[in-house]
Amino acid sequence: MQLAREASDNSWWQKVLQWIGEDDKAQKGHEMLQQMFGNNNIDRIGDAIAQKSMIRTSSAVKLMQWAAPLCLATIGKEAAEKKYDAAALAAVLAKEPIDIDGDGLAGGIRTIPAHNRHANGYVQAPSKPKRKMPILLPLLLLIGLLALVLWLFKKDQTEPALIESAATHSAVTHSSPEEPAIPQYKLAEDSTVTFTYGENIVIKLPNGLELHVANNSAEAILMSRIKDALQHGVDTTEAGKKLGWVNLYDVQFVKGTNYREGAVAQMQNIAAILKAYPSVKIKIGGYTDNTGPDHVNERLSLERADKVKQDLGAMGIAGQIVKAEGYGPQHPIADNTTREGRALNRRVSCRIVSVTQ
Repeated sequence: MQLAREASDNSWWQKVLQWIGEDDKAQKGHEMLQQMFGNNNIDRIGDAIAQKSMIRTSSAVKLMQWAAPLCLATIGKEAAEKKYDAAALAAVLAKEPIDIDGDGLAGGIRTIPAHNRHANGYVQAPSKPKRKMPILLPLLLLIGLLALVLWLFKKDQTEPALIESAATHSAVTHSSPEEPAIPQYKLAEDSTVTFTYGENIVIKLPNGLELHVANNSAEAILMSRIKDALQHGVDTTEAGKKLGWVNLYDVQFVKGTNYREGAVAQMQNIAAILKAYPSVKIKIGGYTDNTGPDHVNERLSLERADKVKQDLGAMGIAGQIVKAEGYGPQHPIADNTTREGRALNRRVSCRIVSVTQ
């Protein structure tokens, strides 16, 4: 109710119109969604809308960010004019019918089949049902979107969750996991590895931020794992545990726990991704080559994993890192008989361990 009252202020309309298309302003709408649905539910609702509407999750969440203040402004104006309190407003809204079609979309909005799409990317719009009252079309679409969000949220309370916990994951079917190919690399003078990545892509996060990274970077691989976990749950099979690790290619050490150049930049990207998905929790793993005693390598790998855990935590995601472990020379990804192979095996990785509701 308080959000609606604040949104009914005339100055809000000007501010909202300025938000459209500006990612740095989208955070405001995201904060409103957090108050309305709770921090952990935004990702799930966005994914559900994306699946229903055949759009990207980031686009769905951004639409929600725009819809929330506009819808609240309309509700707030009505409440102010008629002097509704919270109970009265709830009673009025409860009387308003929401038309849900077979696809679960509000207001008669439905997904356009692929065969109705033209080659130029446009779609043939379905016939619009007649309305009893003339309503501004953009506002109608936004209100319909929020109605869809509310319906999906209510539906989620009575049906099995989209995100499975580790305890119930055995009922979820996953595609066979594949280990990503290691990017091209060469050995540097300091015995670390310099990688040559593929094409650059833009990762659009639910909170409006954008990351420009390579398509085979650790950031891109982590995003793929997050989307899979949100849709299917965390893969707790042996294969899933083994192949679920994401190697943080640029997080390397020149000596002890001293980072090589580029490590902090990649950790900042990882932290930004996890901040946008607060329901995701990870663990950190440290590894070495097989040179020297195992107990020395295990201690060094743990120290490096702890270092990454602490520094990522200082970037605002401490609560999302559940553990750091050092595995020493176990689980090599390359041949320890070559300098290049040993350099690749000296690494730090992360793995999604849970997605909380």
